[in-house]
Amino acid sequence: MKLVFYVLISCFWVAVGYTQEQVVPIENQADYAEAHDSTPYYYKDINHVLDKFIGTWEVTSGTEYLKINITKLTKRSLDEPLYESNDYQDILKVTLVSYKKNNIEVYNNCAIAIVYSPIYLLDVNTAKFYYHEPTTGCKRNKGGNLTLTYLPNQGSNGELQWHRDTFIHEGAQCFNGGTVDRSEFLIPRDLTLQKL
Repeated sequence: MKLVFYVLISCFWVAVGYTQEQVVPIENQADYAEAHDSTPYYYKDINHVLDKFIGTWEVTSGTEYLKINITKLTKRSLDEPLYESNDYQDILKVTLVSYKKNNIEVYNNCAIAIVYSPIYLLDVNTAKFYYHEPTTGCKRNKGGNLTLTYLPNQGSNGELQWHRDTFIHEGAQCFNGGTVDRSEFLIPRDLTLQKL
């Protein structure tokens, strides 16, 4: 009877060992994404490479004023409707605090859709996000990618380069019969932000 008990306990611990997640430094995510097996991965910010992005950033240049806040959320699921996954990742959340053009407030305290998306580290100083801005229609026919690059040697807290690419969703339509918003994004494509 003891032998059966020990065999069952051993089998249980072996099974538990195979289902445990493997913790991988977030900067090594690309190395594991290609050779992904059934092991759940947690792409964790072990080495604090995301910390340099965290904080409040702003730019005032000519007629433009932009202020954003970046926070880190830990162990967020990568499970999406079109991509089933048991994996987790530490992510950055970007909140638009204020955007003004010609001293007129355009956006205020809105979560633009660069928030809450997994980041794709291109290197330890560059992160890429999905990008959308608020819309007046039921759906905007544009999307984009936002690349944030941290420049450590610029000023005491560094600078953050903001670069947005735009792509068009051909055939975008509203399912409620409304009009698709075909307007351009209002926030400029390229900006340099200072950390407060």
